[in-house]
Amino acid sequence: MNEALRITVALQGSRVEDHPGFHDAFKQLVSSGVVESYEPMCYLGLGARVGWQRAFGLMIDHVRNTGSNAVLLQHFHSPDIPDPSDFIRSLRQLPERPVIATSCGDPFGGLLRRPPMALRKASSLSDITFSSGMGALADELARIGGRRITLLPLSSCQVRFAPGHEPERLRDPDFDIVFIGSRIASRNPGNTLFWTSRRRRTLIEVLDRRYGKRLAVFGHGWKGLRSWQGSVPYSDQLLTLKRGRIGVGGYPNAMTDYYTSDRPFIIGAAGLPLVDWHVPRSDRIFAAGDGISLATSTRNFVQSIDDLLDRSEDERDLLGDAFATSCRLKHTTMHRVQFMVDVLLLLLDASRAGVVPSLPRLPFFHNEVNQSTEKETASRNW
Repeated sequence: MNEALRITVALQGSRVEDHPGFHDAFKQLVSSGVVESYEPMCYLGLGARVGWQRAFGLMIDHVRNTGSNAVLLQHFHSPDIPDPSDFIRSLRQLPERPVIATSCGDPFGGLLRRPPMALRKASSLSDITFSSGMGALADELARIGGRRITLLPLSSCQVRFAPGHEPERLRDPDFDIVFIGSRIASRNPGNTLFWTSRRRRTLIEVLDRRYGKRLAVFGHGWKGLRSWQGSVPYSDQLLTLKRGRIGVGGYPNAMTDYYTSDRPFIIGAAGLPLVDWHVPRSDRIFAAGDGISLATSTRNFVQSIDDLLDRSEDERDLLGDAFATSCRLKHTTMHRVQFMVDVLLLLLDASRAGVVPSLPRLPFFHNEVNQSTEKETASRNW
């Protein structure tokens, strides 16, 4: 008989409201009987209040007292986290022998942006690492002993950005094109952020010169552009995007395999067609014809926008609806949490039975992707 999942989730942040999609998804899975119990602990807030060693001790006590047989260390890569090795080893020695998972939400990897110490240590001691990007990050984690490094793309929060079947649109939108994202900069040429932020800045400046006030740029650091509209709260992105006809993603400050940030999925939840930069292998997540254009150069980016603007309003709406449907069916935080739970149950049962589990189907790829081939890039050390 399969063992029921009792999970403690160490949530990144100071309160559960910092990650409402994760919190809501686990509660839904408890209500539906897929998960027996879910216990959240917000590790950054706890560490700041009581100190990290005391926080680690409290989490160990919590897992022991609740009988949790699984622990998820969510987005476990803050530079504030001290070496978690003893903490994770102590978790493994508990009577329930919990399955331990680590997740990563940022595009680390390579010589110019090494993964933080806490992530490296946690990955090497966990049963599985879920990562929003692969490539050099996955290679490095695998090299230092990380097991079952598995792609888990970012997503659109189903609480903040609930996509509807037919997203409401303004019949006379304020803008043709909407971009939401800050002008992030680095002074260190040895950091990949230095180069990707320059590319983002160049792209937005080109769009500003070409489209002027037909473009709306929201975010910090863009003062001086004709198209700048000020900043917008994270949770207000959906309504902001619906003020336009087309959403653009721009450079996601990384070129790590599959890493897209959450921006494309939020644009999809708004029901807009998307023009974004082609990150390696992102075309495995976004299917051609689903209202998405992936550009390979600034010129190609502009041409894709012009092509969409040349279409009729009805045509653009159909493309936006197709993207919204794809996001609603595959790309919310609920979908990501469901996948993690399915895999944790698989690992739990395999551990109890003393067998070696196989990587399951990856549900976030579109239907034309060859799963057997793609798993070689989307996972390591299974």
